[in-house]
Amino acid sequence: LLLPNEMDSFGILKKSYRNTVEISEFAIDILHHGKFSSYPVEPIIRHGKPVQIRQCGEEELLRTAAGVCTRWQKEGFDTIAVVCRNRESADRTAKGLGQYTAVMETDLEKAVFGNGIMVLPVEYTKGLEFDAVLILDPTREEYPSDDGHAKLLYVAATRALHELCVLTSGSLTGLIADPVPV
Repeated sequence: LLLPNEMDSFGILKKSYRNTVEISEFAIDILHHGKFSSYPVEPIIRHGKPVQIRQCGEEELLRTAAGVCTRWQKEGFDTIAVVCRNRESADRTAKGLGQYTAVMETDLEKAVFGNGIMVLPVEYTKGLEFDAVLILDPTREEYPSDDGHAKLLYVAATRALHELCVLTSGSLTGLIADPVPV
């Protein structure tokens, strides 16, 4: 019905040009926690730093996040995203993070994509890309090990072009912490 002519064909686009090999493999491991079928992604061979997974106390979470973002800026990364689970968390994070470093406009009706540190809820990141991404506090409560949350966290991870950091103060989601099911 969709490909009625004998010369029509169906192909799967699986080559990824966005992420480093390390970020791509990290994100694919997240997807493998789901119970859905997924196509294998083939990243271009562009290596970068390993994905950072850092644990810290709740009272130092925002200070540590600001330190990571500031380091990235000093290393020449222009576009940085701090990805939070939802809008309320993003609003709180932007206010708190703003005490340590400059954060771009957080009102999503007024925000303009550009250079600097953006604090966004995960659902607003689809289709965007950033030089570096910090996924903030992806706990087991915020991202339970189910198909929907695996896809959501995959989107967050694959927004990063060059560097990805996961920073948590709680119990890290099983989508990252637990071994990939066989």
